[in-house]
Amino acid sequence: MALFELTELASWVQSDPDPATATLAREQATTYLEAETGVSLTRQEDVTVAYSPRWNDCWIDLPVPTTAVSSVAVDGSTLGVNDYQFVRDLFRLYRRVGWGGWSYQRSLGRAMLIEDDYVSVDVTMPSGFAAPPAEFKTWGLILAAQAYQLMPSLNRQSVRIDDFAETFATGGELAAMGIGMSPKALGMLKSRYGRGAVSVAAR
Repeated sequence: MALFELTELASWVQSDPDPATATLAREQATTYLEAETGVSLTRQEDVTVAYSPRWNDCWIDLPVPTTAVSSVAVDGSTLGVNDYQFVRDLFRLYRRVGWGGWSYQRSLGRAMLIEDDYVSVDVTMPSGFAAPPAEFKTWGLILAAQAYQLMPSLNRQSVRIDDFAETFATGGELAAMGIGMSPKALGMLKSRYGRGAVSVAAR
């Protein structure tokens, strides 16, 4: 589900932007909010995210929100559903003995060549809001309105050669550089919903 409808943006800016411009503004607002808060606003089914915890860490922070965990694999080996616990209220994954891998086998006295103390943990899960909270929708409209208003000036390019001059518009990407929220407002969203930008690699 989109963060807001394009007709809502038109009402917000009291104008009738063309669909391509409005869609770009919405994408910029959504990307900004997801990057700054670490919250998934776009619903994704069965996305696999790679983590690299230390072998004896017990916790992994999952994207906010995560509603379920489909599977967990450590160094390519899938764990049984009883080998870990999904703590729904905290959006975290817990394993009492740590995440193991080769270093875990070394700790059990097995002869293994260990090059580092970190393991690869692949978590497959649905993530994101089916319907984003009202606060995100409101801030999304504010940010998209900023992007929409900035596009004409930020993306107007001109070329002059002798007596020939031409002014044209680019695709609007530069508007993303000018949008933003106050630190206080952003901090409130982070404390309520997120944990800051999540540094993970989706596969």
